[in-house]
Amino acid sequence: MRAFAYLLTIYLVWGSTYLAMRVGVMNGSGFSPFSFGAVRLLIAGPIILLISYLMKKRIRITASEFKSLALSGILLWLTGHGLILWGEQYIESGYTALILAASPVFVLIMESFLDKKIPNVYLSLFILIGFIGTGILVMPKLKGGLNADFFAVSVIVIGMISWAAGALYQQRRKVRLPSLAMSGYQQLFGGIGFLIVSIILQEPLPHPATSAWFALVYLIIFGSIIAFTVYLKALATIPISVVMTYSYVNPFIAVILGYFILNEDISSSTLLGGMIIVISVFGIIVKKGRRLKA
Repeated sequence: MRAFAYLLTIYLVWGSTYLAMRVGVMNGSGFSPFSFGAVRLLIAGPIILLISYLMKKRIRITASEFKSLALSGILLWLTGHGLILWGEQYIESGYTALILAASPVFVLIMESFLDKKIPNVYLSLFILIGFIGTGILVMPKLKGGLNADFFAVSVIVIGMISWAAGALYQQRRKVRLPSLAMSGYQQLFGGIGFLIVSIILQEPLPHPATSAWFALVYLIIFGSIIAFTVYLKALATIPISVVMTYSYVNPFIAVILGYFILNEDISSSTLLGGMIIVISVFGIIVKKGRRLKA
């Protein structure tokens, strides 16, 4: 039952974070994307580590753990979350979540490459279906030429691949550290990366609107401190293919919230592409999720 509680938390909280991310970086928010990420993670990371310390959990890390946590923190947060956050300046939150629903497909491909094992015909079929769904989602942007929207979609896809790689690396490089402390370090390292990139890009100093402050606080408390810590616990106890099911639940939450709160459009191609991706991911999970028995 604990495993399903982890999944439910990830489903509900992360489904709403796409909206908060969009509110935090959209035009008029007062935040640039990397400065927004830096503020969020450089506050959340130390808070999580302080909570871990007060709970008398181990927070001292070895050189090997430092290397693993730094790399996974960069993959998950800077190049993963950071590129997705950048893309959300131009792409609706629900549309972003639908694109990210394809992440389990990329996890499966990476697993197959690392294990040097070709997916069977069943899994290969659903991988192909997932790519078709992603193509339908991206096609309207492609028809418009290589404009800002299509570039933003491409950046989000790269961020999705980086997040999937970080999740896979996290699960395969076991770190003997409590999940809470691990979450704190990864966000701290990611936040430092965000700050460095923000300085290099010479982003302007933040002048946040009230809505952006609310989005930031929500992401720190619910997205970083609660959901990401639960996500690491889930990766440590549940097959990654099952954990990644959040990517076909989150989009529907994100689309509904984006529609009602930000009046985001829901086109027929968006619904069709999203549904095809969901079918793909569902097929993969049915096959691989049977390992979730405990």
